[in-house]
Amino acid sequence: MNACRRYVPSQVKKLTKQLKALKERVKKGDASAEDEMYEVEEALDKANAILKKGKEAAKKEKEAAKALAKAAKAADKKKSKK
Repeated sequence: MNACRRYVPSQVKKLTKQLKALKERVKKGDASAEDEMYEVEEALDKANAILKKGKEAAKKEKEAAKALAKAAKAADKKKSKK
């Protein structure tokens, strides 16, 4: 899978279900599902990493917007005192 691809939570949920089903097949003795299981597991790890980075970026963006709003409010307050 392409590492640049954007994942949404529904895709992560789908991959998780698929991985669970493949693990059951392997547990029951179906060795042919083992390679696919590792591929899905790798894709799921990548998807989770991408989602985590996206959440962290959104959080930082929100914090920056808050700081900017706070600075603007302080500047307005300073202007109104003069």
